[in-house]
Amino acid sequence: MKVKNGDIWAAENRTPNTMSALQVIGQEKLPVKVSYALAKLGRKLNEHFAILEQVKNDLVKKYGEPDGKGQHNIQQFVVTEVEKDGVKGKEIGPNPKWEEFTADFKELMEQDVEVELTEKIVLPVDGLSVTPATLMALDAFVTVAEK
Repeated sequence: MKVKNGDIWAAENRTPNTMSALQVIGQEKLPVKVSYALAKLGRKLNEHFAILEQVKNDLVKKYGEPDGKGQHNIQQFVVTEVEKDGVKGKEIGPNPKWEEFTADFKELMEQDVEVELTEKIVLPVDGLSVTPATLMALDAFVTVAEK
């Protein structure tokens, strides 16, 4: 099945102390066939996601600034020291590198990739308790059965 890198990013991305959409759906009590298909999908997407995460980190290094702790960060806005009429201060403004970073990241997310999945995984409607956001993140890979 052909999907966009952005579909994989949506399904697998997580922030610290949270689960990805695929992990959330994996917590549900589902029929064995569906659980197995989701587990296989998770393994396949993890491989792609690891590559996407590495490329994103390389973009952050390219466009970001060192944070003094061995990492790089990219911020949408930057604080600069200014002096006006002999008064020193700070000014917040747009980061000129942010637009380049987001353009490259968007290009990465729009690239097509082939994932070994012949058809969407059909989730049973009965007993399924997930948020719309979780289902939206998995839209390229799952569908909910009609009653």
